Amino acid sequence: MCGRDSSSLARRTEGRLISLPCSGEAWRYGSGPTLDRLRQDRTLNETFATGDPLKLMRLFGITEQTAMRYVGTAHPERTAKLPR
Repeated sequence: MCGRDSSSLARRTEGRLISLPCSGEAWRYGSGPTLDRLRQDRTLNETFATGDPLKLMRLFGITEQTAMRYVGTAHPERTAKLPR
């Protein structure tokens, strides 16, 4: 996650400083950050970093199909193109 110094968005809520993720792309469109968008952003970020579907399944509790969709999105060169 982003720290207070590296975050592009920070706001005070009830006396606490809350830092929002600094990836920017996920938050540029729509009504702002939501928990679902945050989860998707963190999962995609981990997929770009590792590309390991088994690690994604264990870390985020997602199904095999969902993990493979993330890997296919982040690393299209790693998906098999089977001849027909």
